[in-house]
Amino acid sequence: MHNGDVLGDEGRKALNACVKVKIYGKPETRRFDREATLNRLRGCYPPGDFNQWFCTEFYTDQPTLPNDLVCEYYRKSEKATYNIVDIHDTLVKCDERSYVDKYPREGPGSDKLRDLIDKRREDIGREYEEARNNPEERLKYSSIVAQRRVRDCFVGKFPGDNKLAIQRLKFYNVPYNINDIHDAVDGLDERLFCEEYLRTMVERADGKRLKTLKDISLNRDAIEKEYGEAIHNAGINQKYSQSKAEDCVKGCYLGSFPPGVVILPVKMDESEIPKPIQEYDIFDIRKALHHFDEKRALDKYPDEGPGVPKTSQAYDIFDIKEALDYFDAKKLCEKYAEEGRPEYDKIKQSVDEERDGIHSEYKTATTDIEIENGSGFIVQEHFIITNRHVIETHLNDTGRYEILISNAAIDELPCMVARYDAGKDLALLYCPNLNLEQHGICPLQLSNQSLLPGMPIVCFGYPISHTGETALFVNGNVSGSKETLAGHSMIVLNCSLNSGNSGGPVLRWVNGQLKVLGVATQKHFKEILTLEEMEAIEKIRKSLQTSAIPDLPDYDIKFLSNSEPRYLRHHFNSVTLLQTSFLLTLKLYDALETNSQFNLGNALPGKLLVDFIRDSISEYAGEHREELAEVVELAKDHVNILPSGYLSASHCCIQ
Repeated sequence: MHNGDVLGDEGRKALNACVKVKIYGKPETRRFDREATLNRLRGCYPPGDFNQWFCTEFYTDQPTLPNDLVCEYYRKSEKATYNIVDIHDTLVKCDERSYVDKYPREGPGSDKLRDLIDKRREDIGREYEEARNNPEERLKYSSIVAQRRVRDCFVGKFPGDNKLAIQRLKFYNVPYNINDIHDAVDGLDERLFCEEYLRTMVERADGKRLKTLKDISLNRDAIEKEYGEAIHNAGINQKYSQSKAEDCVKGCYLGSFPPGVVILPVKMDESEIPKPIQEYDIFDIRKALHHFDEKRALDKYPDEGPGVPKTSQAYDIFDIKEALDYFDAKKLCEKYAEEGRPEYDKIKQSVDEERDGIHSEYKTATTDIEIENGSGFIVQEHFIITNRHVIETHLNDTGRYEILISNAAIDELPCMVARYDAGKDLALLYCPNLNLEQHGICPLQLSNQSLLPGMPIVCFGYPISHTGETALFVNGNVSGSKETLAGHSMIVLNCSLNSGNSGGPVLRWVNGQLKVLGVATQKHFKEILTLEEMEAIEKIRKSLQTSAIPDLPDYDIKFLSNSEPRYLRHHFNSVTLLQTSFLLTLKLYDALETNSQFNLGNALPGKLLVDFIRDSISEYAGEHREELAEVVELAKDHVNILPSGYLSASHCCIQ
């Protein structure tokens, strides 16, 4: 220390014995309520498609969202919350979900059913190959038999197949017999989606003419023609009322639609409110037509005239194999809208943006990052001292968070907790790979000497504003001491310490050596809340998770800052306003400690630190315990030279 240089070369070398103590882990992510979660998932698909798919889940025991409840427990599920990992995993599940389940889930009898499905598929595959070699000899099947063969190759229900529709009501626990089930299956097959019954006559008793196959062909040709013209002339697109658009779809089928079937979905605005005027174009009509065509992939027109009943239509193994391959490949919900629609590019862009946002947030949420940091210092070849509160996050969840140390001389190295004392707020870390000699680091030596008012001191550490790899040095003086509820005294320092300095060494020159006489632990700030109020703050913090003020639109934030309070309740949703107020309160509260107006800080005295290490000798059962005894021995004031093979910070710096 010459010419006002407080540290000197010896002291600057000692900076490498101070380390940044980092808590690494996956960041906390905000949680979304159920409706907000569903809105994000809706944005990953064309408008309306996800809702149609999601509703089918309420007829199954496989809910879409994790831990969600279905059917009669729906209202309870509305209170559930989800994070970005849940949303991402649900999106992957939605994308991969087949139109119909092929195999049963694991359980009693599942192996037997799986083998049966495989056998049915092998039978179809064998018959298909035989028909390819000898097509003239292939068998013909009725509609019911053909559909049954396809359905028997899947364990799940096809979308739209609600619970088995038993035709005759049964009461008082009277069992159903095989005839009841057979009749119900026949009825369900006959009424699939767009046919209630197939008409078998051209003229009704009242003389009104019914549709013929020629009428249907003409109607379909007209739709395809208008669709082709609309694609090539995007600016010319005729609008239809809902009733006229539905008539166009109905005109393409021989049978009538069952009551209650939604032919064209109600169009919504951006707020999911039905538009006042429902208008449809040829793209809507064609999409509805394809929708109902797909629902009955096996249905064909009669070969000759309208007089052939549906149940008498002929299907062969090629039809069955084609349908089987179709449903094997089909997903329940498609990612993009039908290509060719004028709004296709806009919908695709919106879907891609929502998906990119989810994937980006998911990557951030599942990548380990530095959650928080404090300071610490090396006292022996394998041991580091820090505050217990610096590693509290790790202690609360050791499986999720890990401890790393680093500085300019060493890479990031993992540590484990050797021992901690909550009352003293001290922790002893063990690092097996420090290798001090290789990195030219000398451990800091402790001292039992007391810190008295007026004594000059220096502190090393990593305040949160510091991004460098070498610890920052600040100097100051001892202001005094104060008693704590834990029964020991704290040293009060007049020194510029901040959050992140906790766990760093407080040093002064003793007999020509820079020794540790304390551990920085807390900055002074005025506590403005009562205990009950602090508990309330923590409850609010937990409920909001990581919600952020920027969640509000910019125009709302501007209005919030410029408006008088009496107008706010008319402009804002009350929940949004309350949440924003809570977030502002939390940010101001958290800023108190970080930006305190006081230049005072507390430090644990060196004697307390030496006692902690002495107690650790008997309680620590890991490797290199003998090093702790050396630390205690070197802390005695009359000892200023390290054992053979080690040098103090001052000695090794002179080399």
